[in-house]
Amino acid sequence: MAASVCSYIEALLQNKDVFKQSEDVDETERRLTYIFAFAFIWGVGGSLSEDCHARFDNLIKDTFKSIVFPKNDICFEFFVDPDNNFSFSSWDVLVEEFLYVKDTPYFQLLVPTTDTTKYSNILDLLITIQKPVFFTGVTGVGKSVITQNLLFTLKETKSIVPMMLSFSAQTNSRETQMTIEGKLNKKKSNVFGARPGEKIAIFIDDINMPLPEVYGAQPPIELLRQYVDFGGLYDRHKLFWKKIEDTSIVAVAAPPGGGRNKITQRFTRHFNIVYGAKQSDKILMIIFGKILEGFLDAWKFPEAVKKTVEGVIRATVELYTKISEELLPTPAKFHYTFNLRDISKVFQGIL
Repeated sequence: MAASVCSYIEALLQNKDVFKQSEDVDETERRLTYIFAFAFIWGVGGSLSEDCHARFDNLIKDTFKSIVFPKNDICFEFFVDPDNNFSFSSWDVLVEEFLYVKDTPYFQLLVPTTDTTKYSNILDLLITIQKPVFFTGVTGVGKSVITQNLLFTLKETKSIVPMMLSFSAQTNSRETQMTIEGKLNKKKSNVFGARPGEKIAIFIDDINMPLPEVYGAQPPIELLRQYVDFGGLYDRHKLFWKKIEDTSIVAVAAPPGGGRNKITQRFTRHFNIVYGAKQSDKILMIIFGKILEGFLDAWKFPEAVKKTVEGVIRATVELYTKISEELLPTPAKFHYTFNLRDISKVFQGIL
């Protein structure tokens, strides 16, 4: 946790205006207090599930009494805003408008909300300074889509080139190493990395899927742990050490269960862990409402059909919530596990 807090502080101090715009020692101290509070919130509390947010919020506000928190929201809903004199502002001010594009595949549609904006900016901070990131959360909160959209943006804005991997139960360490090495640029005989002026972010989806071997280890994970621990890998043929530079790992996975396995803490200890919370019913209605409205507008449906959007969205979300609460899994009906992908498939069928 201490290392995670330091990672956020390092990322925020990349903005040199923290010191440039003020010669007043007290003002600089105030700004640094806000930066430390933000780093503490996400470094310590970023891995907490939404059930713990209220208690953690009380702890933060009791601890940082000198900080002015905007009212009516918990500490995770604010960021250090350079445009607001390095005080806290709501993530809402950064939310962009959603534009529906006909040809975009359904599962690549991302409706900007407070949550997607929040997680994108948190990941951006860490990826930019090449800190390992582990983005987790229950199935259906949009972890992969958020991360992929961010990485494609960083490729254009910060020359951070994404390397896409997706693990399965059959993934082995050999093909993982061959895939990574095949996309690296050779700098010297034993030094590999990104091209000049670029960095590489290795995005690994479903990182906890590989099956454990007889002794309980997951070979692809152990290979990646060797890289994170020592900054390189051994050549499989000539057995010399290959140093890897300008490369970081961005991992995404749902919690263990349903074919997903627990990952050794010797690997996860290197990561800054971010937990993606479930969306509220209000947020779900906004997300699917904008997608459905965009679809109806794009295909020029009559106004009578467009007026049904709110009712369709509300009924679908309420039905999903009721089913999730009442149809709980039992030994005879163990498949009664519902997540946001189920509700998403309803609207995929409409589109």
